[in-house]
Amino acid sequence: MLWRLPPGRHPQPRAKRLSPRVAHALVGLCALVFSATAAGQDTTGAIHGSVVGTEHAQPLGFATVTLDSTAASVFADSMGHFRIARVVPGRHRLRARELGYAPLDTTVDIAAGQTVEFTLALTRVPYVLPPVAVAGKTQCRNPGISDSTLSHDVATLATELVVNAQRILLLEKRYPYVYRMESTISVHRENQPWRDDERVDTFEFRSDERHTYRPGDMIDAHLVGRLLNRNEDPHQEYIYLPDLEDVAEPKFISNHCFAFGGVDTVAGQPELRIDFQPVNRMHSADAEGSFFLDPDRFVAKRAIIRMTRGDHEVPPIWKLESHVWYREIAPLIAIEDSATYEQVAGAALWGGELTQLERQRVIEYHARSVKGP
Repeated sequence: MLWRLPPGRHPQPRAKRLSPRVAHALVGLCALVFSATAAGQDTTGAIHGSVVGTEHAQPLGFATVTLDSTAASVFADSMGHFRIARVVPGRHRLRARELGYAPLDTTVDIAAGQTVEFTLALTRVPYVLPPVAVAGKTQCRNPGISDSTLSHDVATLATELVVNAQRILLLEKRYPYVYRMESTISVHRENQPWRDDERVDTFEFRSDERHTYRPGDMIDAHLVGRLLNRNEDPHQEYIYLPDLEDVAEPKFISNHCFAFGGVDTVAGQPELRIDFQPVNRMHSADAEGSFFLDPDRFVAKRAIIRMTRGDHEVPPIWKLESHVWYREIAPLIAIEDSATYEQVAGAALWGGELTQLERQRVIEYHARSVKGP
């Protein structure tokens, strides 16, 4: 999530949204690229297979399969079929993964010119809703996601959140695309209300170019993307709050604690809330908030993310909060669909407080390239 800081260091939100029209079109793109196979003739070995659930042998469409010897991952197609080509002869370990299912590891021996076919059967993740963490009563002293730092059931839910992030990263890596985002921003100046304004900016981003999370360092002078409708001020700075994709990064996990925040209800539908907060030793601006998962399928539904210690910035940032909603563009692959942002910054010394509200939507996209598994 990106916020632009114009002169005077008043941050302006910048993020991304998929309109229903664009999200609908992306479904067609995913159906095309996920069914593609590797180009060229396989001269070593290959692995063909299917990923199914153990309950009724139902296919698990768009599950991921990773060949550990190369760290290469592929999506299965809509019927759970996958293919990994050009496998070096020898013994390899495969890992199959799907949201809501325990990962499965298996070994496979490949000979030169051989194609191995088999089925990977995954078991549903058993979990019991853990006790709800009391907001404001806990401190983050032991960050990370493991049974040594969390209860087993909290670790299970936090791991499913990470799997959401890993699926987005795999989509962006194997099937990158370019998209344009329209941002509508309203600005109110406490001491100069006659300067209040509203404007619309258009940005272009590449899905495979992103600003990675840096612990305690939310501000950067580099814009990942291009401003299309006017010239960008070369002296401006930007605030980067974490995206869902950042949850898969080891640096993010090792600097945040996770807790179960309870079951929220939105439009009559329950959602599991996973809270996160930065480790106590973080003394500069970082992020805290909540991700909300579907209780049956564990796919991400929405997020609330806030800047922490923004009052340590100059001028101070009193509030910076984002609300993000996700849309599935293929089963269990959720990307940002819409977002709103609110920011309050400044003080009398810097001309009074400035309040900004922003709404975003993606207006256009196209695929950059298609890589086979």
